[in-house]
Parts: sequence; structure tokens; C-alpha cells
Amino acid sequence: MQKFTNRTQYRQAEDIKRLKFICRRIGQLPQPAKILDVGCGNGHIGYQLASEGNNVLSIDLSPETIERARANYQHPNLRYEVRSAENIPENEKFDAIVCSEVLEHLYDPSQVVKSFDGILATGGIIVVTVPNGKGPREALVTRPAQEAMKKKNFRYKMMTSVKRMLGYSGNTVHSSNPDLEHVQFFSKKDLRQLADKHGFQITEFTAANFLEKVFPFSIICRFFVTLQWFDCWMADIIPVTWASGFNTVWKRK
Repeated sequence: MQKFTNRTQYRQAEDIKRLKFICRRIGQLPQPAKILDVGCGNGHIGYQLASEGNNVLSIDLSPETIERARANYQHPNLRYEVRSAENIPENEKFDAIVCSEVLEHLYDPSQVVKSFDGILATGGIIVVTVPNGKGPREALVTRPAQEAMKKKNFRYKMMTSVKRMLGYSGNTVHSSNPDLEHVQFFSKKDLRQLADKHGFQITEFTAANFLEKVFPFSIICRFFVTLQWFDCWMADIIPVTWASGFNTVWKRK
């Protein structure tokens, strides 16, 4: 397996750790692998995998996001389509399906996961990453922020003002989609049940980060990559259910 070199615009430790996880698991497949990147966002993961010699189809429902991905990254092994996984014909098989930071945004994630069975090649893998719905970041940041945003109350205005003062733009490196609300909050048990429902088993279940994106730690860690990597290391030491995110590998039963 070749040495990992980050070829993307990712600079935060959590993003690079996730990217490494995806690349190393796919690197264990016969090469070159044919990969479907579902909900590709701004194209980072697909480009990294294509740069490592794989053939990648990156799809997203947002035309703006696909446009940004094309502008960010071009590679002979990489193509983009505005498309859903459910619309991939079953005669087009993939050695690996990547679904990274996507399922938490879907009102019906079961439909997407169901579609994977028909397009996953024999012996193939699915790499799924999601926030831990019961983890510190979702409990202390995402849920309160989304609730305040819906109410447009004083708390929301204060949060917005403070974030602007601290230099947060509200944009994300991952996607240009204007609607990135989390509508699913997966626990470890929830994710296992979702996989099991559609004939998959989770063969690897690891942690992403811990407290690095939780206020007030986020203010300090934002400027010190070493602290971000320490936080990622801590996530590997503590019980996985305490982490802020999950990195997983799925296979057919």
C-alpha cells in the first residue's frame, strides 16, 4: 500500500484523519478499484482516491456543489455527475462505495443504503462516516445551534455575532450545498441497525475526534493543528461511543 499524501484542501486534523481512514481501507482492495463517492460535496475525497490510481465516480444532488468540485479538482480517473445513488443502474458495479458525512443530512437514509446492495460488487466494501448523534459535538453544538437557528431568537443572534467576531464565516470546506442541516443523529446502535436492515455488517467501527470542535475548545484548537491531532488521538483511546464522529467499514453479510 502506498504512503498516504494529502492532495486535497483539507487542513484540519479531523478531515485528514477521515481521509486517511477511507484511503487505507480502499487501498486494501485489488487495485485499481472502481469507486462511487456518494454525496461528494466539493470533491476532496474523490480527487484523493483518483490521485491514488482508482477510478472514481463522484455524485451529488447539488448542481452548485458539483460545479465547485469540478472547479476544485480535475483528474483523468475522476468524473462528476449530478445524480443520486438510487439512480445508478444495477449493472454498474463498484468495488467500493464511499458515503462520508452524508447520511446525517437525509430524511430517509434507509433508501440510499438500500440502493448500495444492487451496485456493490462481490467482495466490495462501503465506507461510511457520520457524526456520533449522542457525542459531544452533536449534543453541545449542532443540536443547540440548529434549534436556535429555527427560532431566530436572541440566542441565535448572539451566537452569530460571536462567530463573526471569531472569524467563522459559516461556510464549510466540505460542501457548497446551502442546506447542511443534520436531521439524523446516529448512535452506534442506530448505525449497526441501519446496516443490518439492508444486509450489511459493520466490520470496523472507529472514532473520529473528541472535543476539538466543541466550544470553547474549538477556539483554541482552530489555530493549533497539534492540539487537533492530540484530540484525534484521544478519540482513539476513549470508548468509541464518547467520540464526536464514527468512521466505519461495511460488508455484505
